[in-house]
Amino acid sequence: MSRTIVISDTHMPRRNRVASARLLEPLLGACDRLLVNGDLAETHKQELIEPVEREIRLLLDLSERAGTELLLLAGNHDPELSPWRAAEFGEGRIVVTHGDAFQSNIAPWAREAAVMHEEWERIRELHPGEETIESRFDSVRGAAIVEWGIDPTSPGYSTVPSLMLRPGAVLRILQQWRRFPELARRFAQAFFPRADWMVVGHCHRNGISRSRRPGVINTGAFGFPTSPLAVILEGDELEVRRLARGTHGWTVEGTTCILREEVPHAERLCALHGPPEERPPGGRHMESAQVTYPTRTIRISGDDEATTA
Repeated sequence: MSRTIVISDTHMPRRNRVASARLLEPLLGACDRLLVNGDLAETHKQELIEPVEREIRLLLDLSERAGTELLLLAGNHDPELSPWRAAEFGEGRIVVTHGDAFQSNIAPWAREAAVMHEEWERIRELHPGEETIESRFDSVRGAAIVEWGIDPTSPGYSTVPSLMLRPGAVLRILQQWRRFPELARRFAQAFFPRADWMVVGHCHRNGISRSRRPGVINTGAFGFPTSPLAVILEGDELEVRRLARGTHGWTVEGTTCILREEVPHAERLCALHGPPEERPPGGRHMESAQVTYPTRTIRISGDDEATTA
């Protein structure tokens, strides 16, 4: 029996998030696989490339020392960090994806939302025919890349003072928090109809929505405005527990289980999904230096394997 811990939105190396990979070391020691569901690091900022590279290398070293598999899914802050943007567990009953692919403007509260929408639609037109999960992920990747190329001096994230200067953005964030579970369900209906649970991040508000199928679990972010959650997949069970900051880093709280659900083969990773390996004509790359984690073999349901780049 194996144990997978799912977290998201660490945003290394920001001081008000996870400043160092060492803070994740206790989690690596508590599982067989650590899955970071998007926005591991701020790879889009040229001035942060050096510390980002250092912290990702450190995280890789720590995972190897612990004997723990590290699986990274891309988010909108690290759109080219990993070739994968969704993972299926439990024969497709559990789907893990960041959440930036749910709508064409990616982050409605962002100044660049309209530009991201335009780029999303442009890339969508490069993929004729019915939309697939691969073409959807190509659109979101391109839209995220365009966002970070607009203003290289932008901090690339929202702070409380900056939001106070943009009351309209605050309203859009509140609206997004309310709508996000339903957006996740629409995404599941379109691309993952077998899903009973969607595990997401992106909007930085933790919570569980069980009003209808699929249930939606948002693991939140490591910092403002809510505390992070961990989804634990072990045996035939899905659990949600809080994460606590201790002396040596973040750990899973053992006293209270927020949610426990029986899901057959919950621990079993059965599929990984990402954009097409080859981009259509007109597809973009980030102009800043890139950070990718080394080629690794990830075991998929026993005999099959997927190789990350």
